[in-house]
Amino acid sequence: TPDTAVVHSAAAFDKPVVALYPRIHANYLKFRPLSSCAVSVLPPEGYEEVRHIEVARVAEAIRFLTGRTRS
Repeated sequence: TPDTAVVHSAAAFDKPVVALYPRIHANYLKFRPLSSCAVSVLPPEGYEEVRHIEVARVAEAIRFLTGRTRS
């Protein structure tokens, strides 16, 4: 879905967020969250659709963010 309101709301308040994006470079550069608490996950090279993102990559992004946000 192209609805990124939740992603950008979280980024605006520096809340941890994992965002999944299709591999469309121009759109990604234009719409990615710019927060230091955001991790974007794209499909592997050669694939464009979000459905090609492996669960392990999303889990890795979540572990990375939870490790950074613990105090």
